[in-house]
Amino acid sequence: MKAVAPGGRHSNSRGAAAAELAVAAPVMVALLTGLLELGQMLWINHTLQDAADSTARHAIVSRITDPTALSTAMTARLQSTPGSEANVTVTPSVQNGITYLEIAGRLPYAPLGGITGLLNVTLAGRAVIPVTGGS
Repeated sequence: MKAVAPGGRHSNSRGAAAAELAVAAPVMVALLTGLLELGQMLWINHTLQDAADSTARHAIVSRITDPTALSTAMTARLQSTPGSEANVTVTPSVQNGITYLEIAGRLPYAPLGGITGLLNVTLAGRAVIPVTGGS
């Protein structure tokens, strides 16, 4: 017959909880870290897209077609946000006689500050607006 410790447990299972925690804790920390990184990545991506959309809306309402002014406006919208270091470009293009402006912001992103070297991605926000032409 096995000896029973106080609390109804067998004496040979006293270290089992510590062993289970040692196995489960790293998995839980990794999952939590991954979720936080995913949330931050989605937040930055949304910030870039919102800045591009807001700049496009501003260009349409204010009738601004100067790429430099629009680039400056988007950069100003990204100040003090996670996307403040984004590469902002405003590129004109012509398709079927209509001139369009593409307003884009791109930001390289490396989870965990790049210490893992895994999953280096470029986050982007983009808006395209018609400027001239068409009937």
